[in-house]
Amino acid sequence: MDKSTIYSKTGKGLLEVKNRSKSLSKDLFKLLNFVDGKSAFSDLQEKLGRISDKDLLVQLRQLSDLGFVKEVISTSPVELPPPTTSYVDDL
Repeated sequence: MDKSTIYSKTGKGLLEVKNRSKSLSKDLFKLLNFVDGKSAFSDLQEKLGRISDKDLLVQLRQLSDLGFVKEVISTSPVELPPPTTSYVDDL
């Protein structure tokens, strides 16, 4: 996990914020609202206040596993696989 990683809402995440289906806990919904495609992990941590790295990572993984957010930029030196020919979001 790199603190400069940036997260963005997926189409499903955008719809959740717009329609507020109440499928997420209060904490996860609050975090989802702060995810904007510009804020890095460390920015989200500042916006949320006193949250540990571990707790924020767990929440981001939950949102990712549920399809509400995705990692869009990571500055970690990990080698990325070649891009696929097309990517279709859930919208």
